[in-house]
Order: sequence, then structure tokens, then C-alpha cells
Amino acid sequence: MSRVTVASKLGEHAELVEKFVQEVRSSTQEDWQRYLARLDEGVPGRRKVFSTLEPGLGAAVESAVDKAANDAYLSLGLSSELFPDHWARFISLQTDVIAAALVIAAGDRVPPESRRVVLGPFADVGFTAPALALSGAAANEPR
Repeated sequence: MSRVTVASKLGEHAELVEKFVQEVRSSTQEDWQRYLARLDEGVPGRRKVFSTLEPGLGAAVESAVDKAANDAYLSLGLSSELFPDHWARFISLQTDVIAAALVIAAGDRVPPESRRVVLGPFADVGFTAPALALSGAAANEPR
């Protein structure tokens, strides 16, 4: 029986997805405070992008990326009580993390404007993997 690697489960941009998942796992409450504050500034087109986002990944890859991102988020033990000034934004935080991981995994399958809307706020507050994905570094990874 062949052994399936984590990289193959997470698709062709697995290294960048793994980097993002690790960044989420090692993030602090202050990181998420900055992220939520960044969303409060507004992200034009956010509602439309999130309602129509289709990463174009195969079902197995999408499921593996979704699970990795969700597990990383849940490991933080965040709750809305920690973010009383951002409660309305907090309720979408888990979805944001998963969507960002999926967009990173999808690479250029997701249109540039949609990638900017999903990944930009993460990059703006210091997450490296989304910044690399936006800069096109993911396109230079070995396939």
C-alpha cells in the first residue's frame, strides 16, 4: 500500500498551506484582534467574493485543506468573549481561516481580485503565507 503524504493531500501548494496552518496555530489573541480590526476598516467586495468563492480543488484536497485549517483554528480556543468590540466579525473568523487556506491551496485557480479580498487582510496584519500567495510565490513552488 502506498503512503499518501500530507503534501499530496493538501495539493500542489501544500508547503504554503502548511505554513499558513502553522501560522494560525502559533498566532496570538492580539494577532486576531488586529485581523478583526482590519476587517472593521472594510474590504470592498468581501461579501460577494465569500458568497461565490469556488477554489476549484478536487474534493479530497478541499476536504484535507478544510480540515487542516479548521483544526488549526480550533486549537486556539478562541471565543467571542475575547473580542467584545468585534463580536459581529468574530463569528466569521473560522470561515475566514478556512477560506484563506483554500485560496492558498487553489493558487491561480482563484481570480486575483478574489485572492486579494480573502488573503489581503491576513497579509496586512502580518501572516506570511497569505502575503506570499498574493505575491505569486505560490506559482513558483515545485509542482
